[in-house]
Amino acid sequence: MIDRNHKGTFTFDDYILTLSVLCRGTIEEKLRWIFRFYDFHSEGHLTRANISEMILSLNELVGSSGHSVTIEHDIQKHVDEIFECIDPMHNEQITVNDFIDYCKRVRIINNCFQVFTLYPWTLN
Repeated sequence: MIDRNHKGTFTFDDYILTLSVLCRGTIEEKLRWIFRFYDFHSEGHLTRANISEMILSLNELVGSSGHSVTIEHDIQKHVDEIFECIDPMHNEQITVNDFIDYCKRVRIINNCFQVFTLYPWTLN
């Protein structure tokens, strides 16, 4: 959703659509946006590298402290757990539907979205 035309640009329309989804979208729309954001090459699936990048970004967002080796180990552990839960066939790919279903089942992820629902951003 960031660069809908895949031209390497971020238009005003892209910006407005992104704000709309993130501020007013349903949980499923937000999760779909997150999936597309980390599906860098629009392949229709996420890999271990994509999920690692996602967790690293979240880790940096919340300002986790610690040694980079420890953080890297923890991220790898989370990635392994996620893939074990979502990808029991071990094809090393997570589809958008599998990603959304998983995120809806994980309480901490749902709690994050509830906070944004209770205190939505406004443009006033």
